[in-house]
Amino acid sequence: MSAVFLGVSLLAQAAAAAWAAHASCQALTPPPGEVVHALVLDSELVVADHSTPALWRYQRSTGRQVAKVGKMGSRRGEYERPFYLFATEEGYGVFDGGRYALLFFGRDHSLRNEYAWDRPEVLAEFLLEAPPAWEDGALVLYGGIGSSLGGADGWLSIFSQKKFKTVVAADTAEELLKASDAQEGGVCALGNGQFVAVSPVEYRFFVADRRGQLVGSFAGRRELFRSPDWASRPKDRYNRDAYFSWLSRQSYVSAPQCLPGGKVAVLVRAPASAKVFLEIYRVPDGLFLGAEEVKVPLKAGDYLISVRGTAKTFFFLVRDSYAAGSPTRLCEAFLP
Repeated sequence: MSAVFLGVSLLAQAAAAAWAAHASCQALTPPPGEVVHALVLDSELVVADHSTPALWRYQRSTGRQVAKVGKMGSRRGEYERPFYLFATEEGYGVFDGGRYALLFFGRDHSLRNEYAWDRPEVLAEFLLEAPPAWEDGALVLYGGIGSSLGGADGWLSIFSQKKFKTVVAADTAEELLKASDAQEGGVCALGNGQFVAVSPVEYRFFVADRRGQLVGSFAGRRELFRSPDWASRPKDRYNRDAYFSWLSRQSYVSAPQCLPGGKVAVLVRAPASAKVFLEIYRVPDGLFLGAEEVKVPLKAGDYLISVRGTAKTFFFLVRDSYAAGSPTRLCEAFLP
């Protein structure tokens, strides 16, 4: 595994405090299928492949695939299209976009629990579009939750005690569609009962508590970010080649990573750029603390995918394209 070094300076209010970190990448063998999200769990990486479909386990130290979690199917405890993963106290969970269910696994990868919504209207009203976050029995989701499920056409909602509550409402159906088309956004848990969500449509952060109350909001820097070019978006969203080619030419904002001390970090990439920058903010006031380029080998067309990791490490996947079986690297930037 080769290592490349990056330096990051965190700016305090009165004086600058410097720290150093390094980043490295490990190829995954064999490459997974169409990947939406992945989760670092101890010495392994769990990858949600919704083209096979499967949940794959990879050994982080070697990048080799070691096993599959669960199995495909329509019965309880099975999945049809695994999408986004999230860490829990006992292990991890996954949102299955085929059965519209939340499956919970232990650290030994055995099934522990499931929540499923069987009503027909769920197909149109449950839209999970970016990595969620779990803390102490509450799950905050980025996506549209309709009124019949307890939401109010919100794109940011909280799921607790088997009920949904809207945190940030969507003004129009077009706003929900834009939220689903932008890269990539998501939610992380601060560890104090609060959650931080970031929207890739406008690069804005939202801070919510586990009761579903919005307690703060602030904008990310605009030096790299540009709102998606909606005019050039393919008319046919099911033309996968055209759609993901368009996505690769837009700005990229990763799912947020909540850090100790009330901070949040994101990766930001300018449109069609071969460079990504790690930006760090203080929560909840949004004070910008610093940014630096993450020096890993990238091409302008590479596809970036968020990976949920530990509070000390920022992970992401790099792929040549979205297509199934595209060469895939797990990259990690170690934080102080």
